[in-house]
Amino acid sequence: MSVKLPVETSGIVFKRSAILAIFARAGPKSLKIGAKRFQKIPKSRMNDQLEKSISFGKFELDPDRRRLLKGGEPVALHAKTFDLLVFLTENKGRVVSKDEILDAVWAGQFVEEANLSVQISALRKALGDSTQAPRFLVTVPGKGYKFIADVHAGGDEIVVETHKIERVVLETDFVASKNDVPVFAPNRRRNLVLGLSAIALMGVGVFLFRALTVSSGGPITSIAVLPFKPLVENERNESLELGMADSLIAKLSGFEELSVRPISAVRKYSNADQDAVAAGREQQVDAVLDGSIQQSGPKIRMTLRLVRVKDGSLLWTNQFDESVTDIFRLQDSISERVADALEIRLTNLQKDRIAKRFTEDTEAYQLYLLGRFHFAKRRRDAVLKSVEYFDQALQKDPNYALAYTAKGAAFSVLGWYEFIPPHEAYPKATAAIEKALELDNTIAEAYGVRGNIKRNYDWDLPGSESDYLRALELEPNNATIHHWYGLALSLDGRFDEGLAELKRAQHLDPLSIVINNAVGGTLSFARRFDEAIAQYRHVLELEPDYPFAYIERGTCYFLLGRPDEAKDEWLKGISLLGDNQQEVGALRAAYDSGGPIAFFRGLAEQTKQRGAYVSSYNVAVFYAGAGDKEQALDWLEKAYAERSPGMVAINVELFFDNLRSEPRFLELKGKIGI
Repeated sequence: MSVKLPVETSGIVFKRSAILAIFARAGPKSLKIGAKRFQKIPKSRMNDQLEKSISFGKFELDPDRRRLLKGGEPVALHAKTFDLLVFLTENKGRVVSKDEILDAVWAGQFVEEANLSVQISALRKALGDSTQAPRFLVTVPGKGYKFIADVHAGGDEIVVETHKIERVVLETDFVASKNDVPVFAPNRRRNLVLGLSAIALMGVGVFLFRALTVSSGGPITSIAVLPFKPLVENERNESLELGMADSLIAKLSGFEELSVRPISAVRKYSNADQDAVAAGREQQVDAVLDGSIQQSGPKIRMTLRLVRVKDGSLLWTNQFDESVTDIFRLQDSISERVADALEIRLTNLQKDRIAKRFTEDTEAYQLYLLGRFHFAKRRRDAVLKSVEYFDQALQKDPNYALAYTAKGAAFSVLGWYEFIPPHEAYPKATAAIEKALELDNTIAEAYGVRGNIKRNYDWDLPGSESDYLRALELEPNNATIHHWYGLALSLDGRFDEGLAELKRAQHLDPLSIVINNAVGGTLSFARRFDEAIAQYRHVLELEPDYPFAYIERGTCYFLLGRPDEAKDEWLKGISLLGDNQQEVGALRAAYDSGGPIAFFRGLAEQTKQRGAYVSSYNVAVFYAGAGDKEQALDWLEKAYAERSPGMVAINVELFFDNLRSEPRFLELKGKIGI
């Protein structure tokens, strides 16, 4: 049943913000029962042509372009999840059966009903919806699903719909009696008006609640959890200080209403005298959680405070004294208290996530924290050290899925940076990740790491994308996974999609050096060199000594025909990498005497002469820069034999443009599956 509102009066078009007021004031004469199921309200009597896109809530759906935006930002959806959303919005307000959906979305394909459940779950996550308090999608037990949101065609029309109840108890319906008497009885005008008034009052209540939320200072939608500080400076336990922050970040990231900065963004704020509000302003968040922690024997004492960044006001503070053996209960309690302070109404799923424990062994947990502490340094020796700690944690608890995930991530990093040969690193990474997913198939990071492995070592590009999408279904606000997926799309030559993912990662972690640099890399691969140079300038404003921004900006200058600027950038970047300064001097002399060709040949020779394992792919790039096609192709074939992860970039590598028509190069692309 539809209700057409008098939204056009004296030439004034009322927008969504006026709907509740109209409901509250309207009497029976102001309501007109529509004969059709959906009554449309034109923005203008002179122009009622529909746009192709539709909007609901904060979302805009464009079926033709296969794009879903939220507040102007793209939302990542699996292809079938997108098709499902289109079908549901086309059938808005109607209960559609599972068979109808399967026939429409999986036409001609044999699929199990479980596939639909997976896609429904993925859609709810993407929309930030829940089964307990649905705003978009309702499950009708025994019948199917119903899309309940108001849908606006082209952003210009408003459809207000009451939901007919035929003795079906929905998850959010209030039942008037034990006999399931419907709240809005069909064909009874009086009940309809009363029902609409009730909706209006509830809407006003929600509006006031939101307006007055968190001590009348506006809603908190983003937060940074800073590393905890020691109560006694000379008794620091940095792995515990960072580890507790990391664990709380993981728990709070399960709140879909909240954007939480990752541990990589806040690690630098570990100084005891760090100003929490200043850190929050730099991180561009609404609130900061910081505090102090001290372990003394079997006891842990923590003092925490939640601070609004805008005005420095204290939103919540508390002190905890717990036994080390109760550290998991302590984390659960803190997460729940923070949610209460932010007035976040937790769903059952979010409560389960907070309460989820990957181990009950506190020794295993502390060894895991030590491993994460060393892994975060990303140096070869530190990452290898982290593996030792993860193995020790697994000896304590062989079913510790997070420790297996971290171990897999460590070996994946060792392979990606080619700290050790890929054929040594990636099989170990695969074994650890598969064990993690065998123990727990809901860990987003595990799918993200497996996506990296499939892409960079197995060269299984479709399988890799599937894993990235699954990871984002589990954690839509995970900046790292958006970064990985965006980089993968860019290396595939899907630059616009890659940039959209990287922009999402930027939004979630705006100060990340690697994410911002990846945006520059994608612009470079797309041959948008001027834009890339501007992006690298931004990176260097964030981190003036970041070597890769100089090196990659130098390449842009070179390909724009500005060799002198390229030389300065390249040498600056190589010097910052900490390489032997005598080698840097030799490269400078080579460039001055023989230009770029001599410079790149010098880089190739220096790389080959290093004693440790070196990437054949890098040598191939240097020979290509020197214009030596045969040497470049020889080293690319070696890189293929080594399964070098760099090989997935050959389709966009800037220095391979002179190789693209070579039969050996085309053969290598075919072997990789590009």
